[in-house]
Order: sequence, then structure tokens, then C-alpha cells
Amino acid sequence: MAEIRTWKLRIAFDGTQLNGWQIQDDVPSVQEEIQKALARLYDVPETHVNGSGRTDAGVHALGLCASFEEPKPSRFQGDGLRKGINALLPASIRVLDADEAAPKFHGRYNCIGKTYCYIVDNAAVPNPLFSRYAWHHRMLLDVEKMNQAASCLEGTHDYSAFTVKRAELKGDAIRTILRAGVVPMGSFLIFHFTGTGFLYKQVRSMTGELIEIGLGKAPPSRTAEVLAGCQRALAGQTAPAHGLILLECCYSGEALADAACCDIKSRLLDKLFNFSAPPL
Repeated sequence: MAEIRTWKLRIAFDGTQLNGWQIQDDVPSVQEEIQKALARLYDVPETHVNGSGRTDAGVHALGLCASFEEPKPSRFQGDGLRKGINALLPASIRVLDADEAAPKFHGRYNCIGKTYCYIVDNAAVPNPLFSRYAWHHRMLLDVEKMNQAASCLEGTHDYSAFTVKRAELKGDAIRTILRAGVVPMGSFLIFHFTGTGFLYKQVRSMTGELIEIGLGKAPPSRTAEVLAGCQRALAGQTAPAHGLILLECCYSGEALADAACCDIKSRLLDKLFNFSAPPL
């Protein structure tokens, strides 16, 4: 008799019409769509999927991970499971990989790090094909100054100045960012952050701060002062959701170390265009 197994899913989605990962009343979410697809696939009333973390409404993903325990034994193999789930999902959500995991594996609790990218279109005239995935700034942004400021965000700090609804946070706001920076890619700028965990809207808040530095509204040293001040009002605006992409989630020290030192431009392009996929 087949045993009940635990599966790890790697998921990509266009968050434009989705209300983030977590299920909420009367609005579409990624978790809800995945759970509905699994319930149909396994022919059960309901299922539960544990995501690697929440994403806000409008945020996109190329590598959100989730786990679930089969509601009943099956003979699914990874490729067949992936195809079966995708056949039941809306076009805006796709399971990229389905891999059998250890029995106690948990998409959230076993995740030890993540990389986020925020895309800014810095051309004088915005590219309309990226209007749903990049925040347009026609004023030229100073990359060198933004990277100087970004270096202040690296390390282990209290990031209260870069989170929204701090009063609702349970526990402290101390997190560790292993790498933060800005990389040009043609007329686009890729703001990237790799860390062991992030607060509510932290990446979007840090991006907004760096953009103010890039616009010359303040010197790079201000970012360190804002960080030390621990007050949200001191920092730049929160960048809009549509430019943010959850690039990948890490489940081993080796994977996290690689994420913290990889060529971020190549990693993003690989995830976007699937260069490393095996041939059909």
C-alpha cells in the first residue's frame, strides 16, 4: 500500500490580480488556488498547503516554495503531480517543480533565507511591456550612491524603520540581511536583497529609501541614520507592490550562501527565461 508523502512545490505567479499568498475572504490568493487544485486532484473535500511566507497583494514570485502532506496515499511522481496541479490552476500561477520531501518538511519553518528583487524602469520613456512588473522613474537614479546606502542595510539590525504596522509585530524587528544592492540591466535597475527573514513590507520600504538616495534627496549616510533611528517616518516611501518579485527561497546553508554571492543579474534572467531547464 502506498504511503502518505510530503511534497515540496516551487511556485511562480503573476500577482497582479491576486491578493498575495495567504487565503482571505472573497479575494483570490495563491494559497487558495493551489489548495483547490490539490483537492480536485486528490478527490478530497479540502487540503492545506504551507507556504514559505506571505506576499502582499500585487507582488510576484519566481520561486515561492510550499509544502503539503498528501490527504491520502497516491502513486503520483513529481512530474505527473506538477502537470496535474497546473492543469487545474489559472494561467497566472504555475508549479515549476514538485519534489518529494522529508516527512516533517515544512515550507515555512524549514526556510532559512530568501532573495527578493525589485525592478525599476529608469528609462525616460517606460517600456509598456513591463508596466505590470516594474516601477517607472524617469529621473536618472545614481546607482553608486544607492549602493553606498544599501551597504548600510547589510548585517543584523533592528529594521523597525523599514516595516509597516510595527506595533502589530509580535516580537522584535531584528533581522539579518546578507546582501543588498542595485544592479543596472540596460535601462532597468534591479534592487536585490538576500536575508534570513524579512518584516512586513520591509523590502519595498528599503527600496523606497534607496530611490530617494538615488534621486539626490539625501546623502547615502542618511540610510544608516534612518536604520539607527528605528522610526518608519524617517525613511523613504514604500515602493509599490507591482515591482517586487520573490526570486527564491533557501532551505540549506549552501543554498543561502550561494544566493548571497551569486551574479544576481544572471540569476534573475535564468529564473525569468528558464535557461537552466533540461531539454525536452
